[in-house]
Amino acid sequence: VEAPVSIGEDGAYYYGDSEDSKVKKMDGVQQAAEVDDDGSYYYSSEEEDKDSEPKALYGEKPSKVTRTGAYIYDLDLDEATNTLYLRGGNQTPPQITPVTEGGQEFEDVYGESDSFVLNIEYDWLLTSKLFLKLSSGIAAFSGRGQFSSSLNPAVNSGELEPKETFQFYLLPTVLNVHYRFQIWDTQWFTPYVEAGPGYFKFIEVRSDGGSTKLGGAPVASMAGGLLFDLAFMIQGTNLYADYGISRTWLDIQFKQILGLDARKDFTSNLITVGFALGF
Repeated sequence: VEAPVSIGEDGAYYYGDSEDSKVKKMDGVQQAAEVDDDGSYYYSSEEEDKDSEPKALYGEKPSKVTRTGAYIYDLDLDEATNTLYLRGGNQTPPQITPVTEGGQEFEDVYGESDSFVLNIEYDWLLTSKLFLKLSSGIAAFSGRGQFSSSLNPAVNSGELEPKETFQFYLLPTVLNVHYRFQIWDTQWFTPYVEAGPGYFKFIEVRSDGGSTKLGGAPVASMAGGLLFDLAFMIQGTNLYADYGISRTWLDIQFKQILGLDARKDFTSNLITVGFALGF
């Protein structure tokens, strides 16, 4: 269908330079309120005076009105001064040696398999692109008791297994200085680095009613990652208006933990993925 060259004040369409090419407004047929350069027609959602304007939202006029009557706004969102992160990944088991010689090590009870770790983080803006970030989370390892003596042939053959089980809960807490790089005026992804000290607390619970063990060890943390901007999710939603969420990111991070206690060594490398919400 050929697009009209222009639309007259009376709603007539013009397809050429001459008056003969004018097509009169048809009764009972809604006329297009606007025609784009590519020939797309836009219609008003309801009958209004020609001089009427769409209602303003937050004092702003819409940058575009769709053919269904929806208003699209280019909001000037505030820069995020605080960010909430939720991330998950695999936590490698710690290397914990027993206090008494000949005792069971961590891997003897819990094995060498990784555990899923869930971290919650929150940061505060210190100065331009520099944040102070507090991170904590939880990971859990499951294990089975060990016989104190392996002289019994049934123990050596694996026919007998201890009935008691153990649960080892790790609570990793880190306080980092977090820096985001500003490379482009509009950044669809933002690289960042962070580093700082931490303390990994742990709780060990037995199923046979034995005493619960508590402990911990200091660590140092270094990490780097990318924040992928999900700004397209903001448009058309009430995240900013209702909750003050001005930024949303997909967060991919590589972190290295250096254990600072030789007997309770939490050294590990982690790749975690999550979401970040800027306020």
